Amino acid sequence: MGAGNHTLEYKLISGDPKSEVKMQKFNKYFYDNIIFMAPTVKSFGSDLGIGEILKFVDFHHNIMIFANN
Repeated sequence: MGAGNHTLEYKLISGDPKSEVKMQKFNKYFYDNIIFMAPTVKSFGSDLGIGEILKFVDFHHNIMIFANN
């Protein structure tokens, strides 16, 4: 881990199916690592589904998910 080359950003996802959560633009991801903490979730938003999360991992990025049953 280098000297000061990490930035922590957090966002609260409302769970509204119409809300947007941007992870990428023009096939360039904004983040290298994502941590999802979701005790209950009905929706991550209109543009973030399991397919988008799997593409993020396929592009050699890291994800950690905490969820409730």
